[in-house]
Amino acid sequence: MNKTFKGFIYLTASLAIAGFFTACGNSGPTSPPANLSIYYAHNLVFNNSTTLATGYNGSGQLGTNGTDNVLNNRDTLGAVLDSKGHPVLGFAGTAIGGVHSIAFYNHSTVRTWGDNRYGQLGIGINSGTSGWSTYPIQVITLSPGSTASKPTAGPPLSGIIAVAAGAYHNLALRSDNTIWAWGGSNSYGELGTPTTTSSPATAGTNYVLYPVQVGYTGTATFTGIAAGGYHSLALDNGGNVLAWGYNSRGQLGQDTSGQYAIISNVNPMPVTNYISVDTVTGTETVVTPSPVITVISAGGSSSYALASDSTVWAWGDDFFGELGNNNLDDCTQDYSNLCTNNNIPYVRPTPMQVLKSDGNGGFVPLTGIVAISAGLSHVLALDNTGHVWAWGYNLYGQIGVNKQYGGATDVQANNVAYAVEVLDTTGTSGKYLGDTSKIVYIRGFGYSSVAQDSSGHWYFWGDNSYGQGGLGDGAQKYILFPQKMLGT
Repeated sequence: MNKTFKGFIYLTASLAIAGFFTACGNSGPTSPPANLSIYYAHNLVFNNSTTLATGYNGSGQLGTNGTDNVLNNRDTLGAVLDSKGHPVLGFAGTAIGGVHSIAFYNHSTVRTWGDNRYGQLGIGINSGTSGWSTYPIQVITLSPGSTASKPTAGPPLSGIIAVAAGAYHNLALRSDNTIWAWGGSNSYGELGTPTTTSSPATAGTNYVLYPVQVGYTGTATFTGIAAGGYHSLALDNGGNVLAWGYNSRGQLGQDTSGQYAIISNVNPMPVTNYISVDTVTGTETVVTPSPVITVISAGGSSSYALASDSTVWAWGDDFFGELGNNNLDDCTQDYSNLCTNNNIPYVRPTPMQVLKSDGNGGFVPLTGIVAISAGLSHVLALDNTGHVWAWGYNLYGQIGVNKQYGGATDVQANNVAYAVEVLDTTGTSGKYLGDTSKIVYIRGFGYSSVAQDSSGHWYFWGDNSYGQGGLGDGAQKYILFPQKMLGT
């Protein structure tokens, strides 16, 4: 759910031309896809300059251009196809949304495909056969002077250097230092600017169908973006994180008093009060000055930051142990009032360091990290030796330790509440992914995980219920340790 880059790969127009999108926005079935019920169940990877997809295809998010019925899933990798049925080449990065996909050409334009019933595709219309697309289509902007009753298509959204996808919304970072957002209803302010049904970008609907500019008025230069379920993050060149959107689990990092301060916020606000905790006594200390952040990522209701000293910080929802602090936070510490007042345990509204075992029954900060990536409720981290670490929810094997913790009736028992090393493809204790071929890229998505090694091979573990592992065996639902994806 965070931005992606290839190499060290990270991820309608107006009503006047609605007929154009109705006619050629989809080459698949003419009836709408089934009701949405499956989310974050498709996978995107790169093979040189080609984007490959596998998994759930209920809204065309695999980009098959109608060569498969829109409802057919796929358990092997296949190229994302353009409107003429040719493999799409040259994307600089991709991101996986709840039921849609997004990609960009470096310093250029954005393409989206999959479900569009919430305006995720950014084409100015979301009804009829424009409610989805089985191939990538170009995101467009509004012309100046547009109104909700008469929106007018402007030029394509261009100059893009990064994209990110949430459940229904998208973010795009432009080279002119502006951030643009679209999709969803913006009910929680996740787009970073107020919108109503009378806003031109909504075209009179309940959803934001055109990109709108995030309302940041500061002078900092942005270097990164990330999108969670219903919240958004940005990183500036001073190493500061800004957050906006839904704050139901403290994912904006705004609480400074132990009270539940805000439920949502449309204005980007700086994340502050990074907390260091003595793992023996539980004593908390505010870190001064705040860490310099270099990378950000967002989970479903949690947020993550990699600092320049190679440590990882996390805040927000910790119900599944996704904050990786061995549950030193939450209702047992300074935020008991939050839990009592709201009856929602396992939250941390200020950043805290991710921990690992010290090998002697204690815990120390996870260090040596060079990349992070969050799924819905689990997180991956890549260290400077090419090994992968993981923590959080593990019911589907997404932590990669060849076991599922606990049982389905005991949610808390399925957690891994501190960072552990991901096993290699043998699933053998003491053998870790990266031992024989250095891992250079990681991505968490939904309840699944992927990694690429220095030879270009891809590995998958976690939820494979819809073939998102690209293993050619959709019947194998849960992959408990990394397995090599077919054809890579």
